[in-house]
Amino acid sequence: RVGRDDTFFDLGGNSLGAVRLVHAIHAAFGVRIGVRDIFEAPDLASMARRLDDTTEDRNDVSCLVPLREAGEETPLFLIHPVGGAVLCYMPLLQAADIGGPVYGLQREGIDDGGEARYLELADMAERYLAEIRARQPAGPYRLAGWSMGGVIAATIAETLLAEGEQVAFLGMIDSRFRAAVGIDVADGDDAGGAPMFERLCAALDDPQVRDAFDSSQQLTGMAKALDDGEMARIRRIHAAGIAAARAHAPPRRLAVRAVYYAAESNAPDVRETSVALLRAAGARVDVRMVPGTHHSMMLSPNVDALAALLSADLAATQDDNTQENRR
Repeated sequence: RVGRDDTFFDLGGNSLGAVRLVHAIHAAFGVRIGVRDIFEAPDLASMARRLDDTTEDRNDVSCLVPLREAGEETPLFLIHPVGGAVLCYMPLLQAADIGGPVYGLQREGIDDGGEARYLELADMAERYLAEIRARQPAGPYRLAGWSMGGVIAATIAETLLAEGEQVAFLGMIDSRFRAAVGIDVADGDDAGGAPMFERLCAALDDPQVRDAFDSSQQLTGMAKALDDGEMARIRRIHAAGIAAARAHAPPRRLAVRAVYYAAESNAPDVRETSVALLRAAGARVDVRMVPGTHHSMMLSPNVDALAALLSADLAATQDDNTQENRR
């Protein structure tokens, strides 16, 4: 039985369950909530009060999600992967021992039923940096991201460093840096959403793109909760994210300590190329190997190993900051 004080997370809520909850509430009450609402009102009573506040669709343009607000240490900001959502970090946060607040940065349009508003990765980084500074006006900053999220985090770090700010930690979870290649997938889509995604697959000449999308978005489970139109929208956002990542150039000046968490089952050249580009930009890079593939490293049981490594690296940066302050 579920009581008024039970929380979504204590009842075993996960990323797929959150997607189902968001769309079930919209269907039942005509109110569009988002991931942010689940974290801010996780128990049944507070969610009911939140739904009573309005019966109309809301358009909250903030892309910052308070994944965990407890703790006294420097906040950690986690940037979304290519799909645009931050729910993928739930297993990591449940397994990790992080001493400070954790905030997620997700794509605008994910929660409000809209489309991808920022089609260039540099625009996303600029938008997210404004949100980060609103929460934490000055450094040292701690940034991390999985897949494309690591690339965006590195872009944000590059901007902060150029402006004289301190970046104490940059974590890249199996992120991929490569030479920029333009892909035209932004316009001319029909209501079904397939043309943009099919043009993306054709432009990349990569049959694994579709399989990677299906795996990362858990389509088997999502199909039970989402209609065809919503799945088409998610595909368009995903395609726009891939196009943005492929068109973005690697960092040029990145004199920061970075940790690269590499999936053991990935091809070594992906890791080696990305690490080499980071070091060429001036980064001091440590490599941590994590069991699993690009997607399974973020799921149990592999995510436990990733969580242990990330927790230790974050604790080390906090110790370094404490010693620096004492000096």
